[in-house]
Amino acid sequence: SDKARAPLPPPPRLLPSSCLVIALEVYLVAVYSCLCVALYGGVPDSGFNSLSEAFVSLFALSTTVNNPDVWLQFYGQSRWNALVFVSFLVLSLYFVHNLVLSCIFKEFGKCMTGPIAARRACRRDALRLAFA
Repeated sequence: SDKARAPLPPPPRLLPSSCLVIALEVYLVAVYSCLCVALYGGVPDSGFNSLSEAFVSLFALSTTVNNPDVWLQFYGQSRWNALVFVSFLVLSLYFVHNLVLSCIFKEFGKCMTGPIAARRACRRDALRLAFA
């Protein structure tokens, strides 16, 4: 309904402060893509033969869509290969994604202080008029 959607801030108001953190996430995926292409580029059907394939594979890995599929074949070759993927998962999941969510939540809180204060003032005025 319109009453439920009215107090929500439009998404473009939430984006400016989150753009830097989202750019940090893209940068992290790009750096690890370069690293994975350098390390695993010669392996056929690995998803790391080109920079674009590596970027898509690691971005999907950062959302845990295909978590074991991306790095399981490399883990089978050597357990040390897990360091690359585990460090990427720790940085992307537990650090960068939490930063993105906290920035969006902070901006959402800033956008909501005005409508909430106006609603409280309107409620106070209504109660004062009702019982005066």
